[in-house]
This record gives sequence, C-alpha cells and structure tokens, in this order.
Amino acid sequence: MTAAAGSGPTPGGPLIDLGEVGGPRRPAAPDADPDAAPPPRRLRGAGLLLAAALAGLAGGAAAAPTGPALTESTVPRERADRVYAVDDALYLIGGWPGDPPTRVTARGLPDGAPRWHAVLPDVPRVTWVFRRAGVLLLLVQPDPPEADVQALDADTGAALWRRPGALLGYAEGPGGATLGVLRTPASAPSPAEVTVTAVELRSGAVAWSLRAPAESAVEVGFADADADVPGSRGGAAAPPRDPAGLDGRTLSRVVVGLPTGRVEIHDPGDGRLVGSLSPPPRRGGLPAWLAVSGDLALVQEPGDPAVVAGYDLGRRTRRWAVPWDAQPLGAAGLAAHACGPLICLARPDRTRVALDGATGTTRWTGRWHWLEPVAGQLVGAREPGGELAVVDPASGAVRRQLGGWRLFSAPPVGEAIFVWTDPPRSRTWLGRLDPGTGRVVVLGRTENLLFECHPGRDSVVCRRADGSLGIWRYR
Repeated sequence: MTAAAGSGPTPGGPLIDLGEVGGPRRPAAPDADPDAAPPPRRLRGAGLLLAAALAGLAGGAAAAPTGPALTESTVPRERADRVYAVDDALYLIGGWPGDPPTRVTARGLPDGAPRWHAVLPDVPRVTWVFRRAGVLLLLVQPDPPEADVQALDADTGAALWRRPGALLGYAEGPGGATLGVLRTPASAPSPAEVTVTAVELRSGAVAWSLRAPAESAVEVGFADADADVPGSRGGAAAPPRDPAGLDGRTLSRVVVGLPTGRVEIHDPGDGRLVGSLSPPPRRGGLPAWLAVSGDLALVQEPGDPAVVAGYDLGRRTRRWAVPWDAQPLGAAGLAAHACGPLICLARPDRTRVALDGATGTTRWTGRWHWLEPVAGQLVGAREPGGELAVVDPASGAVRRQLGGWRLFSAPPVGEAIFVWTDPPRSRTWLGRLDPGTGRVVVLGRTENLLFECHPGRDSVVCRRADGSLGIWRYR
C-alpha cells in the first residue's frame, strides 16, 4: 500500500454510528441524597433524550437535589429537526430527514444571537457537526451505510466542499495547514477497497491518500493520548475512538491492518509509511480486527484459541499476548476501550476483561452494558437503562452509585453534564462529576422538564416539553 498525492474534492459517502440507547425502567422513589435514586438513560454522541425516561420517573417521590436557579434564555421558534451545540455555537438543522434541502441556522452560545443561515439543496440528512480552524464539518448520510463530509465556512455558512468519507480526526500538514483525515467507506473492515484521504480543511484539496485492499482495518492514534500509555509511563489508556471518528481530535498516527496480517503505521501529516508490525498471517476467515490505545496496537492473531496481542507502536515489537476464546473481536458489538489505566476488551455477553497494558495481565472481569471514562472517573451501567455507578478502575468494584443522575454525552469541547429530572414538580437539575470524589456536584436547576439536550462550552441547550429550545448557562 502506498501514499499518493491527490487533487480536488469529489462527492460521495459512509455511515455515522451514533452508538446505542439504553431503555428506561421504573425506579424506586428517590430520597434526599442526590447520589441515590432512579436510573439513567443515555444516548452516546447525540445528547440525551429524556422523553421515555420521564414516563418511568413519573411515579417516583419528589425528593431531589438542591441548587440555585440557572440563567435561562429561549431560542426563537423555528423548525429544527436536529440540534447540535459545538463549543460557543448552536447549530439548528431543519428539513425532512432524507429529503433535501437541509437548512442550517447558526446561533451564538450562550446568548442565542443569530449568526447565519444556509440552505443546502443536495444535503439529505446531517448526522453530526464539528468545527475546527474556522470550518464547520457536517457528517451527511445520503444512503446508508454510505456518508459524506460537507464543509461550510463557520463564520458565514458558505459551502466550501463535499467529499465521501467519515471523519477520523485532524492532522497538521505541510506549512502548518490543518487537514481533515477521512476514511471511505465509513466502516472498516469492508468488502470494498478502503481509502484514507487527508484534505486541506478550507479548500478540500487532497494532501495525501492511502489505499488498502478490501477487508483491511483502519484505526488512528491521538496526539493527546500518547502521553497516557498504560504501564509504560504510568498514565491512563486512551480508548479506541468511535468508528466514525466523532471526537475530531488531532491524530498522531494512522494504523492500517491488512488482510495478510501485516500492520502499517503512517504519519497523518503526509501519509508516509513510518513503520510496520508483522503479526502471524491470518487464516480461517479471521477478520482484520485492530484497535489502538495509547502507544499500543491491539491485534487479533490466529491460534487455538486465538489470541489478542499488544504491539508497541514506537518500538514495533510484540509486548504481550492473551488467549481470546470469544468470537472474533469487531463482530457482534465486541470492542476495546480504556478502563482508567487499564484496557478493557468486551465479550459478546458484555463481560469486560481489564488488562494491564504493560504486561497483558488480567486485573479483573465484570459484566457492564456500558463502561467509559468520564471526567477522570470510570462510569458504567450494568444493564440498559440501569443506574449509573462510579467504578474503581484498578479492581472493577463499584465505588459509588449515582442514583437518579443521568449522563449527557461529553462533547468534543465541553464537559460531561449530568441531569436529574423531577416530573411531579417540572424541575430538572444539572450537575457535573467531581474528578476527585466521584460525586455529582449540582450546577443549578431549571423549572422545566428537559428532553433532548446538548452541552456546549459553558451552557446546555435543551428542548422543553412544548418543543421550544432553551439555553441554560452554568458558569
């Protein structure tokens, strides 16, 4: 596989995976302690939808947290099928999903003041929004499982370019230019040829591209994760990111697992091949499963049973291998992610196996439907819609139950915001997790029941029960 220079952008498109939704269940009545009451419901990557959860809470007692009223403002009514908060801006996406045109309205946060309005005649459905270096990137899903990236000027809404691919992250190109790194198709491995393309963010001009055979896997490492390598420098493992690259972070490397078993490491700034790994050749239909965590590449290797091996991406050496008798990773929802300073592998039954990144030693196992680093703590739920808990990453034991607090997805810029809803009194409290104690600290309350919510830099945008949008500032 070789890197090739490219020219201008072309249209086309991949799937944006926004994760999974856990359903609600009827809770016990909350008591006066905000750390002990009803269960959560969480939507990864797209904010929190509380509508169904409120029905489960309606029979609970009224005891709830205490906190000051938050400063509130209302967004003027206009059609917005989807709402995204990005840093200090609010983007309202209107139009019937799958039926162009799509209308995008930009407003400021936290004041809600209008900035610009754009009509995109050929954009059928926007599934996520990012902003970087003065460019707004819309992830567009015209025909599942395909998707495109549409770039707009963040200051004016003017269309800049559109091309196929899912955003993996950003890189610094020649002369300091900011590059967006895209993968086509969005999900890999894929029966189609896989292409990784870096484009200049404002012009859409191709800086470099890589082509890999069908069934290749593509993962990336992140610049802010390289100092947090499990075991080698005492830090915490950075999780392999969402397959659609929904965090938009700066890349440190592009890692490609070929069907032969060979793993190639590329510089994200220019696409150069900077190294490779040589795991045993694949056989027996074993898929090209690959994950990157800090300076480790996790590779599934053939055997009886198969093993998961950890390779040092800097030294290009095999650090450890552990038997893996579950079905192939990457299938049926299996994944790898950070568990504090450890790396967790997930089995099909949602059992997490926590490994020491330096040695591959199993430190603990536990069944968790969802488990993820949040604000310096490890937070999880054992069942869909189950109560959130703070978990000790060293042992897997529950350190604290979070009761009635539910979690907003942490955005690329901003904090992970928790919510507690009291339907009988039509009130909602917002809070954030204290990284030292694992308790939720109350930011304030609103005299509203809130449904779809999206956190920005220092405010939260939510849809009220009457369909209107409100902005609540918490700083």
